[in-house]
Parts: sequence; C-alpha cells; structure tokens
Amino acid sequence: MAGKSKKHDSVQLKNIQSLVRAGQYVLTDHAFEPIQEGDIDLNDFECSVKNGVITKVQNDEMKNSKDGKKYTIVGPTFNGLPIASTGKIINEGAEDDYLLITINIAF
Repeated sequence: MAGKSKKHDSVQLKNIQSLVRAGQYVLTDHAFEPIQEGDIDLNDFECSVKNGVITKVQNDEMKNSKDGKKYTIVGPTFNGLPIASTGKIINEGAEDDYLLITINIAF
C-alpha cells in the first residue's frame, strides 16, 4: 500500500504544480500574513512549489479538500531559500484551486 500512496502523492504534486503554474490558487488570511509582512513573496511561493517535493500528507480536518488530504511541500525559492507551504486542492466552483493554508521559511 505504501507504493500506492507514493504514486498518489506524485500525481497530486503534479496537480498542485499545474494549478500554481496556472495561477489557480487562493491564500488563507494565515498564509497571507508572511507575504503581507514582506518575509515571503508570491514568486517565492510559486518557485518553491514548482521545484518542491511533498514532505507530509495529512487528513484534511475541515473535510473540504477534493481528496480529503492536505499537503506540505518544501522547495527552494529562486535564491535557494527553502520554503515550506501547506495546502489542499479544493473545488468550490467550475475548476479546482489550490488553497494555501500556511507558508513559512523552512530552516
């Protein structure tokens, strides 16, 4: 069963990367805080997801994600700074979106 989980994670990473590349993402207020404060910008987030890996998968306690999961992705910015972000794929309209829940610099 572990192999199936890894394959699912790989597929979901590609889906998330595609949504981010297309600009189909939404930020929670919590995720917007470090961006508003200038610690991280949207380009950093986009780059880290495009070049990142899923490091953690959790059940979505809010139960509004498309697959019941939320994903933590860690990846580098253009400058090599590691960014960790957690989000989930949602569908509240005609298309899927990636809901970014948290984002921070990963040390």
